[in-house]
Amino acid sequence: MKKKTIFGVSLALAAAVIAGQMALAQEEDNKSIGNMKKMMENQNMTKMMEGMNTPEGQEMMKACSKFMESNSNKTGTKEERKN
Repeated sequence: MKKKTIFGVSLALAAAVIAGQMALAQEEDNKSIGNMKKMMENQNMTKMMEGMNTPEGQEMMKACSKFMESNSNKTGTKEERKN
């Protein structure tokens, strides 16, 4: 009887811990989405997005993309660098 009680309490405790972690993770996701929305509504972000549609902005984006591609070969795992 004692073993069953200990097992039941352990199982209930494990379920409570898992449920708590899931609730906290969901809360963090909601905060991230809210922060992203605030950032996108910022006037400076709007100006930047408009600037990216100019010829100079497109040139900058191409240069940035080229840099990121060249840099990705230097980082990551050995397997990722081979590809």
